[in-house]
Amino acid sequence: MGNRLARVREERGWKKARLLHELRAAAARRGEQLSKDESLTRRIAVWENQGGVVGDFYRELLCEVYRCSAVELGLVEPPSPEPVAAAPVTEPLELPEFTRLDPGLVDLLRSQTHTIRPLDRRLGGATVHGQAVAHVETVESLVRNALPGTAREHAADELGQAAALAGWQALDMGRLPEAWRLHEFATAAARESGQPAGLGCARAQQAFILLDAGRAADALDLIASAHDIARGPIPRELLAWLHAAHGEALAALGDRDAALRSLDGAAAALPTQPEHALPYLMLDAGTSPGGAGTASPASARCPRSTT
Repeated sequence: MGNRLARVREERGWKKARLLHELRAAAARRGEQLSKDESLTRRIAVWENQGGVVGDFYRELLCEVYRCSAVELGLVEPPSPEPVAAAPVTEPLELPEFTRLDPGLVDLLRSQTHTIRPLDRRLGGATVHGQAVAHVETVESLVRNALPGTAREHAADELGQAAALAGWQALDMGRLPEAWRLHEFATAAARESGQPAGLGCARAQQAFILLDAGRAADALDLIASAHDIARGPIPRELLAWLHAAHGEALAALGDRDAALRSLDGAAAALPTQPEHALPYLMLDAGTSPGGAGTASPASARCPRSTT
């Protein structure tokens, strides 16, 4: 579905400068501050000319300044007609056969993910991708059919890590749709597990799929969302990785100064001694970006995690 942003602005006779002014005023009323004019102008061009995805925050601002609903601006699909009420179900509801998850089974699933990680680093993702995907499917089935509880949450955390690993392998192989699908598994599982670090990391990894697809403005929005998700007491290695990811998205948009500031923030956040608090992230200031699962905040393509 194409949006109507360019047409609505034309109907009002607004130049882009007028739209920038109105957006900043609307943001100020909310106590928010927007990025530089150059960056915001590029974002508007992506929305209007390329049909780029508009995040929730900017969608609300656009609806406010244009005094239109999101449907009228073409930013969301119109609601479907109300379905006809179905006849009452007379047959007994058949519940699925529930999975009996326990800490021992979760440990086995975790050990299998740990086995795939070093194979990925030594042999390359393409070699073990099939094994990683099969592992994701197994864990997803167990979690989906498990009763709520602590064991299910721990298994969901493991599912998020395994799906992000398989999704990162798919991205390295250039399979962007598959990478996106697996990262959707990862983010959904991380939400259920209640682990903000895992959710923030998976969401930021999704941004690199958008970068590889040439949608840098959308990637920047996604990384900003990952920063918001991961607020609080998170490992400094993850904070450094998120700063570096933010810098790479800014670099893709041509905002050199802001990109360098983000990379400086990554270097400053990096702990002097590796924390290794997150098994899916390996990051240090002296590591070359060439190897699987390593990264350097000063490199051009640095924010790579092992997930």
